[in-house]
Amino acid sequence: MSKEVFILGAGFSYPAKLPLQTKLLDEIFEDKDFKYLEHYESIEKFIEQFFQTHYDLEDIFTVLDRAYLSEEHFSNYKWLDIYEVRKSLIFLIINILDKKLISIEEYRDIYQEFIEYICSNHQDIAVISLNWDTLVEKLIKRYCQNKMIDYCFYTYGIETDHISHINLKASGKENLKIVKIHGSINWLYCPNCQRVVVDDIAIESIAKEELVCPYCKQYSDLEISLENFIITPTILKKFDNLHLKYIWNNAFIEIQEAEKVTFIGYSLPKADYEFMYLLKKVMANKSIRVILAQSDSGSEVEKRYRSLFGDVEFCFDGFEKCF
Repeated sequence: MSKEVFILGAGFSYPAKLPLQTKLLDEIFEDKDFKYLEHYESIEKFIEQFFQTHYDLEDIFTVLDRAYLSEEHFSNYKWLDIYEVRKSLIFLIINILDKKLISIEEYRDIYQEFIEYICSNHQDIAVISLNWDTLVEKLIKRYCQNKMIDYCFYTYGIETDHISHINLKASGKENLKIVKIHGSINWLYCPNCQRVVVDDIAIESIAKEELVCPYCKQYSDLEISLENFIITPTILKKFDNLHLKYIWNNAFIEIQEAEKVTFIGYSLPKADYEFMYLLKKVMANKSIRVILAQSDSGSEVEKRYRSLFGDVEFCFDGFEKCF
C-alpha cells in the first residue's frame, strides 16, 4: 500500500458532539461549571471591558497573545493579569472538551470503519491533527488495543514504565503516528527542563491539573508547575518551541512521502497560514480528497482549497457518509 495521510480538523470531532471553534465560547458559557467560577468571572470581565456585541475566540486570543508574547500591559491589565486571563480561557476550553469526550461511547460507531482502516494499515498511514482533543486517540484505544499511539517526538510519561514515543518503533511496538501540530490537552510542558509529559494511558486532559514536574523535583528538588502545551487559535501563533519544531518537521515528512492526502473537516482558516505554507511546499503530485459538510459546498472554504491545490476531489456529505 502507498503511504496515505489524513489531516483532521474540527469537523472530524463534530459528529461526536465536540464543539467547532466558532461555538466554543457559547458552549463554555452555556455549560457553566461552578467549580471553576473564578475562571468564568475572569473571562467575562475581560470580554465586557474590551469587546462589544460581536467577537469570536480568535479575536480574544489575538489580544491576549499579543500582550502575553510581548510581555506588556494591556490597558489596566498588567502582564501577569493577562497571563491569568489567558490561562483561565484555555482552562475552560479544556474543561468543555473534557466533558464532551466523556460521552464519545455514544458516537464511537460512527468512527469504527475509519479507525479500523488506519489501524490495519498503520505502517503506511499517518494522522495529522489540528485539534486539541484526544478523540482519535481514545478511539484507537477502543478499537485497536494492540497499537501504540506515536506522537512523533520525545515524550516523558506520568507513568514510570513510559516508552518515549520516538522510541516506540525501535522498541518493537506497533506504532500509529498521530502528529498534533497544535498540541494536545493531554500534554504538559515544563518551562524549566523543557520536558513534555504526556498521558497516553488514560489519555485524559492532564492540562487541567496542577502538576509539578516530577523530573525537576527528583533531580533538582525544584517545585516547577507544568504548563499546558497547546497552540491557541490566533494569528500570532508561536512555533519556536523545540518540540513543536520536531512535530512540524514530522508533519512535513509524512505529507511529503504520501501519495494520497485526505482532509477531514478542516476549513483551511486563514489564521493557519503557517500550515498552509507547509502544505504548499509538499502537496505537488498528490491525490487530494477533501471531506466537508454540506454547508461548505460553494463556500469560501471550497474556493480556498481549489485556489491552493487546484484539482481536488470533494465530498460534501460530512465524515459520516464520505468515508
